[in-house]
Amino acid sequence: MIVVERIPTSRIADRGYKDFILRTLTAAIAAKASDVHIEPGPGSVAVRYAIDGVLRHTCTFDTAAWYGVCAAVKVLGGLDLAQSTKSQSGRLEHNGCDVRVSSHPT
Repeated sequence: MIVVERIPTSRIADRGYKDFILRTLTAAIAAKASDVHIEPGPGSVAVRYAIDGVLRHTCTFDTAAWYGVCAAVKVLGGLDLAQSTKSQSGRLEHNGCDVRVSSHPT
């Protein structure tokens, strides 16, 4: 079962954005998710896992942490950190899983 949690920006920043992404991936793998979506919205950012073809909301965090989280995803996935006007694709390995990373214009 996935519990939806509101994560304070201070907790993400204190532990580090890279740590947040790696913890998110670890939880997604444990939940047997096929995809992880990190989606900004008005006032907050939603993290959802695709499990058995259904997107399930797992947590939210303040938009203040959005750019740090994006930067961490880009660095881990080997994407161009400076490029924000075009979609990008990359890959990373985490806990024995091959993870495809893609970003859309921000």
